[in-house]
Amino acid sequence: MAEIKLGGVLTITKLKKMFDGYASRVLTMTGFLNQLERKKGAIRKYEIIQKLPTQVEYKTLRNKHFSYSVTDLVSGAISVFGELKDEMEEWRDNLDGTGLENTNKYSMVEAAAEQLEYCTEEISEFDAVMEKINSAFGEGGDLKAVVLPTLRNRRCPDSRPNRLSDAVTEMEAAKEAIDDFKNALDEEKEQEFIQEIEYVIGELDEMISNAECVEFPGMFD
Repeated sequence: MAEIKLGGVLTITKLKKMFDGYASRVLTMTGFLNQLERKKGAIRKYEIIQKLPTQVEYKTLRNKHFSYSVTDLVSGAISVFGELKDEMEEWRDNLDGTGLENTNKYSMVEAAAEQLEYCTEEISEFDAVMEKINSAFGEGGDLKAVVLPTLRNRRCPDSRPNRLSDAVTEMEAAKEAIDDFKNALDEEKEQEFIQEIEYVIGELDEMISNAECVEFPGMFD
């Protein structure tokens, strides 16, 4: 097809059909496409400046682009939980002494703050276990996990439920990567290390479960 040759132009819609919703970002960042200027409201278009990858090659590029350190994923998720907890506590404090203090909204805000408290506790042994795991990847290396960002419309992308959901997704990806690493170990030779890893996985699993129980008050609660 003429449109997929070098110098051809693809619309954002065509890119999604050919690859997926991440294609414009991944292929632009990796030098396959150049986004063309557009008028406000016009559909995004991209010029092909390098032969496009196959589906298999694209998936490898995409996963590499969205690959993150497991240590960073966990610390980042806990940081988001902490920010949300602080917001709920501030909201609750602002309701104290007002006509809303004994309402359902107040109870929901307070419950969310208390539930998020369980998601911000330090995971004992996490740093020590991750240091051992990362040492297996050589100097400067570390265990990584692929986290594809949720594709949302532009309405309220930074809402509290969305931020919480993204943090949970990141922690789940980190837990899965640690579990995969554990499963590749020699059970006879690495029994003590495996037990340490299983403890950390259990702590992450509990934190995820606590986060999934958080409910934020809606506009009309």
